[in-house]
Amino acid sequence: MPKGFEEEQSVVETALEEDERLPIALAFNLDALAILVTLKTRAAKAVRINITLPEDVLERIDRFAADRGLSRSTFLAPAASREMERNAG
Repeated sequence: MPKGFEEEQSVVETALEEDERLPIALAFNLDALAILVTLKTRAAKAVRINITLPEDVLERIDRFAADRGLSRSTFLAPAASREMERNAG
């Protein structure tokens, strides 16, 4: 086993448990290297919708999105997706 392998393995395992992003490569060279990547899927066609929200909630959404340089839609779509994934189980 390469020198430092146990330490590097521990760092990787800890990062995976804590849901952290891992470096692309480790400090030592092995015969093979596996890299986990996120695969972006093609986005579905955007569809215009009409929803009703309390005025104060809409103001908070708009302020939150604007502070981050996002449109309302760009903020709401992933936020809704994350909430559905969180509550799917």
